Parts: sequence; C-alpha cells; structure tokens
Amino acid sequence: MEIRYQLFEKENLFIQKFIGNFAIEYYIRYNRYIMENSLLKSISKVLIDFRDIDFDALPNESQDAFNAKLDRMVEIRKETNKNETKSKDVTILFWVDKPIPTVIAHLFIKNFPDMNYSYCSTIEKVLKIIKISERFNNLENVVSNLENTFS
Repeated sequence: MEIRYQLFEKENLFIQKFIGNFAIEYYIRYNRYIMENSLLKSISKVLIDFRDIDFDALPNESQDAFNAKLDRMVEIRKETNKNETKSKDVTILFWVDKPIPTVIAHLFIKNFPDMNYSYCSTIEKVLKIIKISERFNNLENVVSNLENTFS
C-alpha cells in the first residue's frame, strides 16, 4: 500500500490518496506519523481518495477478521478525534468509485454519527462538500501530484 498526501495550509485542506492493497498495519503507522508530526492542527477539511485502494483481500477474510480491521480503523480515528480540539469542525470526505471501498467508507462513517464525515463518487460532489477554491478546479491533477509519500 502507498499513501500520498499533501497539506494545503491556505485552504485548511489535507488530501490523502490511498493506493494498492490495503494493509491495516501500514495505515496504523501512517496515522501515528501524521499525529506525531502535528500535520492536522490547522485542518478543517480532509479529502481521502479511496479510488485506487484495493480491498479485494478483505472479502476473502472471515467476517470477524474484516470487522476487527474496521474496528481498528474506527478506534484510530476516535483517538485522533480525542487528541484534536477541532475534531467536530473537521469535514472528512471519502472519494470512492467502487463498491467495496464505498461499503467500507459507509461502515466507517456510521461509527461517527455526530461528525461531519461523508463519501461520494463524483468530482462535482467532492468540490461541493469540501468547498475549496478555484485553484482546485482541476482536482484530478492536484490529487495525482501530491507532494508527499509515506513510506
């Protein structure tokens, strides 16, 4: 799995793109790295691009193994929310285009009913929900050229 990301401070926007086979351990390390480096302190909008992530291995797992991974992701997000004073003011949007990532985003979001978390599949909806400047009109290009890669 590869995670590309970039902080756009002027827009209070953090974009993340997940690529390849999903690995919970890698996701955990990435989340710790982001939290330890305080990259999210001024952020009010997060776009998580799930269009190139592959969850295909997950349906082959037992239901218990799948639920354990999802629970772990939720636990990590709750810990992040607890540590962030502005957590209730953060809009998190999952950009999805395939059934399994959509289901995973939906199940994840369901655990945060009092938060501003959502998912969508069109660029028009992304732009509407995130409310970003015209500088991001070519969002596909922005997401394709994120400056940082977690390794």
